[in-house]
Order: sequence, then structure tokens, then C-alpha cells
Amino acid sequence: MNFLTNIDLNKNQLINPVLHNVATDPASAVEGQLIYRTDTDEIKYYDGSSWQSITAGAISDFTVAGDTGSVTVTDGDTLTITGASSGISTSISASTVSVTLANITNAELQNSSVTLTNTDGHLSFTNSGVVALGSSITIDTVNLVDTDSAQTITGAKTFSGNVTISGNLDVTGTVTNIDSTNLLVEDALIVVARNQSTGALDAGIVVERGTDDSQAMFWDESADQFVFANVGTEDGSTSGNVTISSYSAVQMGNTTTAQLTIGTLATNNSATSMLVENGSGVVQKATISTVLSSNAVTSIATSDTAPLNLSVDSATGDVTLTGSVDLATDAQARSSTSDVVLITAGNLRATEYAYTISGDNSTTSFTVTHSMGTRDVIVQVYDTTSYETVITDVTRTSTSVVTIDFGFAPAVGKNYRVLIKIVGNSIN
Repeated sequence: MNFLTNIDLNKNQLINPVLHNVATDPASAVEGQLIYRTDTDEIKYYDGSSWQSITAGAISDFTVAGDTGSVTVTDGDTLTITGASSGISTSISASTVSVTLANITNAELQNSSVTLTNTDGHLSFTNSGVVALGSSITIDTVNLVDTDSAQTITGAKTFSGNVTISGNLDVTGTVTNIDSTNLLVEDALIVVARNQSTGALDAGIVVERGTDDSQAMFWDESADQFVFANVGTEDGSTSGNVTISSYSAVQMGNTTTAQLTIGTLATNNSATSMLVENGSGVVQKATISTVLSSNAVTSIATSDTAPLNLSVDSATGDVTLTGSVDLATDAQARSSTSDVVLITAGNLRATEYAYTISGDNSTTSFTVTHSMGTRDVIVQVYDTTSYETVITDVTRTSTSVVTIDFGFAPAVGKNYRVLIKIVGNSIN
């Protein structure tokens, strides 16, 4: 995006910025401009006359303190780190300081042994858990979980926290109970009745409803079709034919079917509506008056101010159209205050305005008169050469004028297009 004015972040953070990467210093620059030289891996800034490198400078004095004593290190001093005894040696490579401990005997340590304590009963140690330094630790692994190879674990186990299984999970029991509140499955396809050689089992999903009858969506093998049904006390333990007490009501949106079979229709004594096919294979509800109507609206009067009134005789389907409608004026289209007039394409043009700003190398503020009588307008500016949207300061100076301010004077021959669109007063 091409910004033509300053950006004020109002003391907010600029997160993850990247400096402009260049291989040579730009010839045209302004004071304070920053770049990153990819050939020398350095940050440079322009001081108003030349590019300057931001490099490391001299360090300030600092103090190094030990358990006893301290020393002040100044720029140019050498800080030497040595071992305090024959068992300690030091080495420095690049920016790393290494301290090596060697040939330290157990007698030189404060403790010559460690004690291992079993707090949960899963581990057992030899010598009551007391192990001398330099000797081996023996742990009984009979009750431990092997994390590297296959292992059979017996007995009921309870995991109180989250469990993550990186491999496949095979459950070979007869019943799997999932008591979680929400079950989230990433797999897009769920397979039920797996490993069946032929289609012999009713299969699907059963919804238990406490003391009310269970409802199910499943494949009925005996009918060779999907059904939504009341299945009474079915709890999902049936292997074979599920008993259907009755078929469930189903509500849905648009339905596409090759053939529609309708059983018994519910009685409708009012007889004010019926099902019709719309000519495109879609069955939809329609009032009888609409189906029976043989009248059509051939014209709309524009001379009066009374709204149109459409009435239909529910018995015969005759349609009567009375009243008229006025065409909106441009002012009514802009104000959006009348709901009894008809807005035309010409009226819509009165709710928008376009203007071209031409640069003269000196003017930074431009006045655009749109004469739409409101400040509720949306303003956008784009470059007529690159067709990119540019960001400028926009002031709604009055109900008929907006002012466009640039952060610089556009050059001669540089044009920008200003687009103005009114937002109707009826929109809150």
C-alpha cells in the first residue's frame, strides 16, 4: 500500500518490522531514513548528508564481584578466568567460557552417598535406597511402564490428566463408554458396522432421551434405505434389525431428489395452500390464490403519491392492484427518507461523485465539492497510474465539501481520483 502521509501509531507497538533490504546505499534519501545492507550485514541511517553505519562502540566500565573481593574492568582490560585448584580448569573459545572439574575425589565432597526415596510404591531399591557415590543403582522394573518396546499392562488404570496417543488405538473389548461432555472428531468420514461381510445389520446413530423414546438416524437393511425413526427403548445394543415404533418428523432446507414419494398428507380444512412444482424440479408451498390467479401487473402509475395496494380473492384467485407510486427525486434518493417513492438507476448516480486531482508540484490541500448535502459520505482516493488505493487525510469540511490533504505536493502530471459515496440517513 502506498502511504502519502505520516502514520501516527499513538504509542502502540510496531511488532515484527523488517528494515528495507538493499545491496547499495540509495542515492535519494531523507534525514532519519533506515536501511539494512545485505552485502555487509549492517544497519545504516541517513544523517541528512551521507549514510552512516550503526556499529558497536566502546564498552563502559563494569565491576566483576566474587564471593570475596571485586575488580573494575575498563575498556581495553583483559579479564582472566583461572581454576582455583588442580581439579578445576578453564578454557575460552569465541564467546564461550568453559569450566572443567576433574579428579575430584568423593572425600573432597561434603556427602559421599545419596539416598533414593520411594514415595508412591512403584519403585524398589537395594540397600534401602542408600547408594555410595561411584557405585551402581539397582531398580526393580517389574511395575514400571516400558516406553521403548511393546508391553502388556494388566488391571484397571485411571488417568487423571490428559492422555496423548501418537500411534493407533485399538480397543478389543465389547463396550466402549465415552463420558466426555463434547466429542470432537477430526476424521471427515466415520465408519460404523465395520468388518461386516454382507449388509445384514441396521447401522446408524441412536439418540437416548431418558424416559422419552429414543430417536435414531440409521440405514434400515430390511427397507434398503436411510430412515429417521422413533426406536422406543433402543439403547444401541441391538445387533441386527432395529425395531421402528414410528417415523420421526424431519425439518430441513432445500432438498434435491430424483423421485419424491409422498404418503398420507395431513388434513388441512382451511385449504389456503398447496404444494406446487416451480418448473425447475423444486416442490414448494404456494397459496391457492397465487396458483389460481390469472391476472398480471402490466404497468405502474407514477403521477400520484398513494402507495400500491395488491389484493387477492382467496376463493377465485383474482388479483386487484390499486394505487400508484412516484419516482424519487435526486434529493429523495440522497436523503433516503421516503418509503413511498421508487428509486431509479438515475437516482443512484446522484448518491455518488467522482473528481480528479491534478498535481502542480506546490499544492498539498485540495477542495472537492460534491453538493450532496450531508457529511455522511465515504471517501476513497486512488492513483490513476498504478490504480492503487492511497491513504490521505480526509476532512468532511461541510455537507457539500470534502478536503483532501497530502503529506507532500503531488508532481505536475500526477493525477489522483477521488470517489465519494453517500450513506443513506436511514442507515444507523
